[in-house]
Amino acid sequence: MTKATVTAFELITQSIHTLVGHWRPDLELLFIFWLIRNFKVVRKAMNVRKDAREYYIPSGPLRSRDWGELRGAIRELNAETVEGQGYLFIDCGGGGSRFDQHGRENRDDETSIALVCAYLDTVASIDGPLNADERDELKAVIDVLQAFIQVVSDNDATGLDTAVKDEKAATSSTPHTQRTLRNFVLGLNVLYPLEPRKVSSLVYMAFDGIYDSLRKNPSDEETDMRRLMLCEEFLPAVEGFFGAASGDASRFRFYAEKAYRAYEDEWEIGLRDYNDPDKTVHRTISHPRFWTWLPELHVCLIKSASTRASQVARFAPGDQPKADLILQWTRDGHFMLTTRGKVELPAVLVAELRKADLFARGWRGLLTQEHYEQLAESGRHTIVVKDEKGVDQTVPVLFWTDYRKACGNEFRSNPFAVKTGLTSVAAARIVSEMFTNGPRLPKREFQPDRKEGKGQRQAPRRSDERAPAARQGSQRRDDSNRGRGRDGRRHFSELLK
Repeated sequence: MTKATVTAFELITQSIHTLVGHWRPDLELLFIFWLIRNFKVVRKAMNVRKDAREYYIPSGPLRSRDWGELRGAIRELNAETVEGQGYLFIDCGGGGSRFDQHGRENRDDETSIALVCAYLDTVASIDGPLNADERDELKAVIDVLQAFIQVVSDNDATGLDTAVKDEKAATSSTPHTQRTLRNFVLGLNVLYPLEPRKVSSLVYMAFDGIYDSLRKNPSDEETDMRRLMLCEEFLPAVEGFFGAASGDASRFRFYAEKAYRAYEDEWEIGLRDYNDPDKTVHRTISHPRFWTWLPELHVCLIKSASTRASQVARFAPGDQPKADLILQWTRDGHFMLTTRGKVELPAVLVAELRKADLFARGWRGLLTQEHYEQLAESGRHTIVVKDEKGVDQTVPVLFWTDYRKACGNEFRSNPFAVKTGLTSVAAARIVSEMFTNGPRLPKREFQPDRKEGKGQRQAPRRSDERAPAARQGSQRRDDSNRGRGRDGRRHFSELLK
């Protein structure tokens, strides 16, 4: 468990009346909220009022429209000023809050739950807000939940599955869809994408049952915790806590079944789109740059609103090979680029996508090498650049996750992300060219060239671009293979209608 140092430690002295989380809350966020709401000693350690409300906002940069109630109370909208008004951000806040790991430097795979537990560990070891009995009580709560917390933290940091792989326990008839606690949360968010409080109230019931089971049968084995994540394990725990014949247990069983069916339906929708040749294109690039250990890079471009379409492409039911790279367009102006397994997206590819997106959205200004390096950083929602008049402007960029395997503007936690100006063909071409011809890295600075005519723009000119005569020979060689990978095939982007 991540341990905070006392020298860098700062107690929460502001009375907290609102817990702030992100839309479509995930397993980690909901567990932290439950931990705070369920234990008086935790609330006291974090100075949270008993009647504190939950408030959900899109992840990423704070939006003024979400903070109308603070109009006139703060001069600048950021996590620090908002928290000074009695709000506490968990797993959100634009990277500027104490319990949000996104965008932190030297985070060492920290998660929000690890940051919260580090704070609680420190409070339990110092004289301050808690007396000796309360410190012992807090330690006991964390000890009971420690192995469970580690499983949740590992899932958030690395994508490691929360549950054991047990085909006998997979009561779903849908492939690759175990009925687990994590998938229960995902299914609820499919059912109630704009009702996070309904999602949280049902998931809290699962945590109540799990904690009761761990308290009666303590274990610090990770395997035991991951088995407890299976529905067939935590459902009896919920029934044992509330009473099998109670209305609460009946309500929980009803919504659990409903949520799992919704999550299974997402697979079926994704599979239908995957098998539709008008919505899915497969291409192979031989000897891809960056991922040189792969003899072939299998790429899938799919247009689907399913939250599981990319997962379908990774497992590739049918005759197609499993996709290593999936470019999914979910709706107008929203897409996600993801990888299979533990493979990370190359930083230069992300930087090129972000740069192209900025220009396609109509931004006009100057990007320096420093900006380009920021575009190649994971965890960033925005960068500060100068406009044509030399004035600093904070502009949103495509989000690249801290675990570096997903980039785009279609994240469940932010359904209101700014639309991209890129088309599916333009994004696909960038991906294809990056793995065949490589990046165009600037030495100093570059900016979009402008053509005459409304809305027309050339690709950014490289500052190290050679004179026409100097590159005449290479241009002829390039033209002969334009639109083709090293295997001689056309880029998949060229085949899109």
